[in-house]
Amino acid sequence: FESITAHDWLQKALGRNAYNKTLGAQLRAKFGRYHDQVAMVWFWGKIWLRTTSRRSPLDQEKLGYFDGSFQVMVDALVDACERAGVRMTRGAGISLLEQVTGDKWMVGSDAGEEPQVYDTILATTPSNIFHKLVPDLPPHYTTKLNALEYEAAIVALLELEKPLSDVYWLNIADEDLPFTAVIEHTNFVEPEKYGGNRLVYLSKYVEPNHPYFAMSDDDIIEEYLPHLKKINPDFDPTWVRQTWVFRERAAQPIIPLYYSEMIPDHRTPLKNLYLANTTQIYPEDRGTNYSVRLGEDIAKLILDDIKCRDAEPIVQE
Repeated sequence: FESITAHDWLQKALGRNAYNKTLGAQLRAKFGRYHDQVAMVWFWGKIWLRTTSRRSPLDQEKLGYFDGSFQVMVDALVDACERAGVRMTRGAGISLLEQVTGDKWMVGSDAGEEPQVYDTILATTPSNIFHKLVPDLPPHYTTKLNALEYEAAIVALLELEKPLSDVYWLNIADEDLPFTAVIEHTNFVEPEKYGGNRLVYLSKYVEPNHPYFAMSDDDIIEEYLPHLKKINPDFDPTWVRQTWVFRERAAQPIIPLYYSEMIPDHRTPLKNLYLANTTQIYPEDRGTNYSVRLGEDIAKLILDDIKCRDAEPIVQE
């Protein structure tokens, strides 16, 4: 499945007309101009993971959600790290990442603290950001980093006083609508957990230079709201109590043909510098389960390297 695109394989399997109206429409919605370049292995992974998670082919898919949102898990991780003696710096970006000796790294942040020297660095940024942080990486490694592309995402969250529909997850194949999925969260988790309000996510995958990144939150909401009448003719903008807009330029890695040959190693060519991000989750797609697994794998890799490093004999001249 690495050697054929999902576009070609599914078109042959379904027929052109059925493909264009169903899965082809979804590929176009998710990947935009990349829709006919994505390898079939990506689509296979989506189906394989869902079917193998069931006890039998007749089982229905079971969904779960953290009581209190994914922030509960994040807070627990932060708390466990701090209790283990980890010093956490929140709300600050990396402004300096520089190799000061053969195996030491100087790290500075925009939190106003003095730069610190560290023995080992693990970066979890998108690949293009990582290249900007460490411009001295060798060409053969940066070629792999620069070959990886992402789809961006815009997600609007609406708090409504009334339900928009009775559907939890609605995929949109109509290209006239400015969003490609309507997820009414409170048709899955009871609205009583949110003070009786209804929460609706309007999701759209776009290219990283899409005009939405330059628009204000209010302008995006204003563009979206009239289209909700196509889902519920009774919808009225007065139902809206609060809105939020979230943007991410590196939301979905693009998986082209022979992707396994393009993945950069976790161990970078520079000593004691590692990379772990969603482009290295394969053949599965990005997701919380696989990010947790990747975290466990990279932690073991680094700890094993440190043990080997500490066991190296000291040569005296």
